[in-house]
Formats: sequence, C-alpha cells, structure tokens
Amino acid sequence: WVTPSPVLGTNSSSPSVVNNTVYQGGEKLFALDSETGLIKWVFKENTKFIASPTIVNDVIYIGSQDNYFYAINAITGEIKWKVSAQKSIYTSAVVQNDLVYFATTGSISNYVNAINIHNGEIKWTFFHDYPFDSSPIFFNDRLFIASSRAVMALDANTGVLKWKRSPIYIDEGFR
Repeated sequence: WVTPSPVLGTNSSSPSVVNNTVYQGGEKLFALDSETGLIKWVFKENTKFIASPTIVNDVIYIGSQDNYFYAINAITGEIKWKVSAQKSIYTSAVVQNDLVYFATTGSISNYVNAINIHNGEIKWTFFHDYPFDSSPIFFNDRLFIASSRAVMALDANTGVLKWKRSPIYIDEGFR
C-alpha cells in the first residue's frame, strides 16, 4: 500500500508501530492501519514533528518544533495534555515509572525534562550548555543522554547529574 503524501506532508521521523497501527511524524503526525495503509487519523495541531513517536498504554508522547511536548490519545489522535518546553524538541522520549523524559535543544540553553505522564506536570528540569544530540535512555534508575560535548548520567528521580564524560582526543584517535 501507498499513502498519499500530499495529504500528510513529508516524513522526518522514524515510524513507530503498535497494535497494528503505524504512527509517523513529519509535517503532520498521523496514524495508519498497518495492513491497509488507510489513514486512521491526522493530528490537528499545526506543527512539525521531527522526533519519533513513543507509545505507551495507548498514549503517544512526542515533542515538536512549536516548543510543546504532547501526550496524545493513540486511538483518536486527540490531545490528552501538552506542556510548554520553551525550546524545540528533535529527539524521541522515553517513558519509565510514570514519567516521560525528553530533551530540548536551543542555541544557548538546552534541557532534559521529566514530566508526569498522567497530568503533564514537570517533575524536574536539568540544564546543559550544549545541544543534546541523542534521545535519552533509561537504565537502573539513571537517565543517560549525550550532548554535542559530553555523555551524562542523571538520577532519573531527581535530575541530579551523577557523572559527565567528555571525549578525549589523542594523536591515535578517540579514547
């Protein structure tokens, strides 16, 4: 099957597939039937989604270029909540222990945020000087993320920096 791109615009994220539904971001966020390619819904907000959708318990968690982070009903495409991130979001989110974690990127200020998945309330925010180039990952109560200058481990419950390592370059290469 082929879905008409003039209706949906260009795609700029990787698709996510859950329960026979393909979720795709780009100029629009939309859901397609995985068997037929028929459009189930198209998100109504006028924004662009670069990050890939993260889907947990029939809720899509995704950031956008309009400086908002969204929780969207995966069945209907309706907004559950949205929160101002104050910066564009280019990386995908991770959900763990009733929190969704995501990074924002700006020219001067960059943040990692932890948001309550039930109501969109911000639990904590971590500031960093350099842009985040990766999506966060969760492991052993820590959140790992890379910026353009370092790899960091944050306490997932508090956002406190546990460690930060910058690459060391030597004549023979990276170590």
